[in-house]
Amino acid sequence: MNYYFLLEDEKSFIKVLPEWLKHLNFTCKRVPDIKFVEDKNYVLQSGQGVTQLITKVLFETIDTINENPKTIDKLVIILDAEEESNKFFPR
Repeated sequence: MNYYFLLEDEKSFIKVLPEWLKHLNFTCKRVPDIKFVEDKNYVLQSGQGVTQLITKVLFETIDTINENPKTIDKLVIILDAEEESNKFFPR
């Protein structure tokens, strides 16, 4: 199983997500680009902020995955909740 993680920003998620995945005993290995994906790998890509992500980067990512058939099994898009988190997790 190979994953492509598209992250909203390039600062915190790029640093935090690999450590969090280790904590969860995620067995896939990070590779720098889709060209290096073999088996049990994952790619991290910054969406360069939510505006760029939804207007440009998401579509480019889908094109990249389609151009590399049978490489990525799951596309995971991660957005931070910011102030919206209180709606889902009231105190």
